[in-house]
Amino acid sequence: MPDRERLTYDDFGRATRELAQQVCDSSFVPGMVLPIERGGFFPGAGLGYALGVKNAFLMSVEFYTGINERLALPVVLPPVPNKVDLSGAVVLIANDVADSGQTLKMVTEFCAESVREVRSVVLYKSLAR
Repeated sequence: MPDRERLTYDDFGRATRELAQQVCDSSFVPGMVLPIERGGFFPGAGLGYALGVKNAFLMSVEFYTGINERLALPVVLPPVPNKVDLSGAVVLIANDVADSGQTLKMVTEFCAESVREVRSVVLYKSLAR
């Protein structure tokens, strides 16, 4: 098995603050954070605090079933956010890792028809693929 990067709590805090700074520097001002469960839970919470965004929803998506094992396509798990609650929002999607980009694409497309604007951020972009 290839070496896996270990993220310490200090590294996580630093990475989350740097990511929040990048969002601020881009002039994007989200009104809602939408973490992708489970990996995006803590980055989403950290970004919400760092950016002063109190409105948050969670979206559970199953794609990876183990290390280097995944389903053919990402699957949204219940409860699914109600699109009425997203209506007109400026949404920041947060996740821990982007590998294929399929999960981020699916969640972005889910939001796109309801929100005013949507962008996504991740702590890590996998270089393995």
